[in-house]
Amino acid sequence: MTEEVKNTLKKVDLVSSKAQATADSAERTARSAKITVDKADGVANKAKEIAQTAKEIVTKNAASIQAVKDKIKNQTIKVNGKNVSLEKGLILSGNGEVVIDTSSEKPGAIKVTLNKDFVNKVDATATKLANLEKAQNETKGFRIHGDNGLENALNTELTAEYGVRIGGKKKNGHQNIYVTADSKNNELAISLDANVKVDESITAGDEHGQHTKIAKDGVTVADNAGSTVIAIKSNQERKVIRNGKATIERHNVIAFKEGPHGEGATGEITGIATPTADQITHVANVDYVNRTVSQGMQQVNHRIDNLSNTVSTMNKDLRAGIAGSTAIGFLQRPNSGGKSMISAALGGYRGQHAVALGFARTSEDNGISFKAGISLNTRNDFNYGTSIGYQW
Repeated sequence: MTEEVKNTLKKVDLVSSKAQATADSAERTARSAKITVDKADGVANKAKEIAQTAKEIVTKNAASIQAVKDKIKNQTIKVNGKNVSLEKGLILSGNGEVVIDTSSEKPGAIKVTLNKDFVNKVDATATKLANLEKAQNETKGFRIHGDNGLENALNTELTAEYGVRIGGKKKNGHQNIYVTADSKNNELAISLDANVKVDESITAGDEHGQHTKIAKDGVTVADNAGSTVIAIKSNQERKVIRNGKATIERHNVIAFKEGPHGEGATGEITGIATPTADQITHVANVDYVNRTVSQGMQQVNHRIDNLSNTVSTMNKDLRAGIAGSTAIGFLQRPNSGGKSMISAALGGYRGQHAVALGFARTSEDNGISFKAGISLNTRNDFNYGTSIGYQW
């Protein structure tokens, strides 16, 4: 604002003050004159003249004030590099960020307008703007941090947009989900712990329909009706009889749902490796069972064959022995006393044969007789026998 304008404004204010004072005095005088008009017409007329004179002074000064306003209407003042207009109040017209308007139709009203772009730059937590320029240049907004502490917090503007990166590999003690603030990339990384822990169970699917449930004691799989079809349980009680006494033992169990009317299990286990000979406690697949059964059958068949051969050989030996006995039984003895006899015989039984040779003698009085014989059968086995007799 120039010095000339300042001086002009001072003069205008001074004249206006005097004119207003004169007008006020004249008005008071006129009121007094009106009260006493019947008694002092001359005083009233004089007061009217004074009032008219005061009115003329006010009109003249008003014209001077309007001239001053017209003169400064289009003048602007620079404040911190921004144009300030005094026509309607105080308007910072550089960017239209702040407007203070006193030209409201309502007496005494003042309108303050803040541009929306300017508002977005202001820290939302501030209760007052102590420094407008600082508020205009403010870029901080929310401070966002994850589980890794404030030292990695993100400083954001109110108008900023942020994405969330899923699948980080940050691990921590017992937390299942971990949020890591990355101030370098201005993002929050949400990661799932490698070892998720829950107190009771986790269910995938419809609890009343097809679902899988993982609990502390095992895993269960249900069908569309919600019935358990597969159960893998640990530390399950089972009643067993040992030495005539019932005891309770605990075992780990894999169970499948039985078919209708108890027709047997309905489950299958596939992909089981064939165990080796030293893996005697491993689960056996069908291939292993088939090979084991085949080997066992071969051994059994071999033993049966051996047994059959043994029985066949024994059968032949027995039949040969019967043939040898038959041959010995047909050896002859003398019929009169004091005679001796050598005899031979032939015997056979079911394809086996034998020959026998014997000696016999009787006493002179034919009271005592003696007989002995030996046979050889087709199995190259010998039969032999001897006897003595007394007759009277």
